Amino acid sequence: MKKIVLSVILIFFLSMSTSRVYGYYEDSQINYLSSSETSLKIIDKMRSNDGMDLVPTGVILGINDTEQIVFTYKVFVQEGIDFSYSVQNVLVNNNVLSEDIRDLFVFEYTVVKLETESLQVNLIEELEGSYYEVQVTLSMNLPTYDQYDIIKGQQLEFEFTVETLENVI
Repeated sequence: MKKIVLSVILIFFLSMSTSRVYGYYEDSQINYLSSSETSLKIIDKMRSNDGMDLVPTGVILGINDTEQIVFTYKVFVQEGIDFSYSVQNVLVNNNVLSEDIRDLFVFEYTVVKLETESLQVNLIEELEGSYYEVQVTLSMNLPTYDQYDIIKGQQLEFEFTVETLENVI
């Protein structure tokens, strides 16, 4: 009888630890902000998921052209923490472009609060908070000939940053 009770207890703790490790693995893939993780930086390509190329607003569209691209990011934010978001830099070949070229690109943001739940950040600690969906809509103004000459045929990227407000100066 003693062996059966010990076996049941062992199976219980084994299943609990397995579910804890699996929960940690699943939650480790999530971008989150907390009192200890105060900043996220995501570098994304200015290309849509379906292979469409961004062209200036108002031009004639070709076969694989689009006037705007929507990027969606899901971020978990710890309860009681306020956050901000912005596009910091526009890059070509890992070099930051000048301000006049950066001003060609228009970034508009939409934030939606999704659900409130807990996130397991390590094997012991859980954070209470909410998921937010941040949509970044990218469009492009009509460039001058010199500006177009710099960006044509290049793979452009941008740095999207989400920070806690205590981290913003």
